Amino acid sequence: MNYIDCEEMAKKVLLSSRQKLTDENIGIVIDFILRANHKYNTNIGNEFGFRKMYIQFALKKIQTLKKKRYLDR
Repeated sequence: MNYIDCEEMAKKVLLSSRQKLTDENIGIVIDFILRANHKYNTNIGNEFGFRKMYIQFALKKIQTLKKKRYLDR
């Protein structure tokens, strides 16, 4: 999976989860997708499962950053 495919997937994920399409959010999701691709292990599960799990981690991180920014105001 190349960077362009990751970027398209990140945009779809953010739109489906109703998050803003900012460069930071896209970068966070791309980072987690690339981590999932790197840590993929055939003995544990499939590639789709790893990506799904890491995308959920990315969305959780985006939510915590959003809360931190709100509290810092």
